[in-house]
Amino acid sequence: MTWLLIMVVLQISPTDAFVKHSEVINTFYDERKCIKAMQDIFAKARAEGTEVPKMVNFGCVPLKGRGI
Repeated sequence: MTWLLIMVVLQISPTDAFVKHSEVINTFYDERKCIKAMQDIFAKARAEGTEVPKMVNFGCVPLKGRGI
């Protein structure tokens, strides 16, 4: 199965929330490798003395569907 490492940036206000930007960061054929890559993003930010902003979300999503 193919896994997509996705980044979603949310725009949050007191009355509303919506997707400001989304992007497929990378693709993987193993869920564990996708999760590791996501964890590495957070670890790199910590190592650089920063953190990933709360409005930026990452996730590994299975790509389901039929081939052409």
